[in-house]
Amino acid sequence: DAQFGFFGRGYQTFAYFLLGLCAGRCRLFESITENWVLFKRMLRWGGLLTIGLPLLSALIAFVMEKMSKNGAGTEGGQQQSFDQMGWQNIFGLTRYDVWNFSMMFFYIGLFVWLYRKAKGKRILSKLEPVGRMALTSYVTQTLFGTFIFFGFGLGKLGDFGNSITLPIGLAVFAIQM
Repeated sequence: DAQFGFFGRGYQTFAYFLLGLCAGRCRLFESITENWVLFKRMLRWGGLLTIGLPLLSALIAFVMEKMSKNGAGTEGGQQQSFDQMGWQNIFGLTRYDVWNFSMMFFYIGLFVWLYRKAKGKRILSKLEPVGRMALTSYVTQTLFGTFIFFGFGLGKLGDFGNSITLPIGLAVFAIQM
């Protein structure tokens, strides 16, 4: 239920795999030069949305805060609770999902742009074997992560911040390589 519940990312992760499958079946990455216009659009629009959506979120939060101080969003003089603001929660979660997809398109465009450069191609070609085994890589990383963070393993969920989890993730990826 954690991955497919209200706050779960299971549906989004499944959608990423389906998009990757579709790109593979269409042989999108086998003809980068012919599809460069598409990749350039992914880079441009993905980058714009990746930067723009958090700014939009900050603006909306600022306006909502101002409205709540002026008495808007209250009923009978009482502030609404978090659970009563359903449309704002759905809007925020949707904005977050769109932001994740825009980042995905930005990363695809960025990797293709780098791959078109001689030095970038030389560096990124070392990642090709892992890219060909994306599902295996994802499942292995999930197994490592669940062992480290959940109760049937080391149970370290919440014990580490980003300064620890990033090196752990890089180490797992290095082991996979």
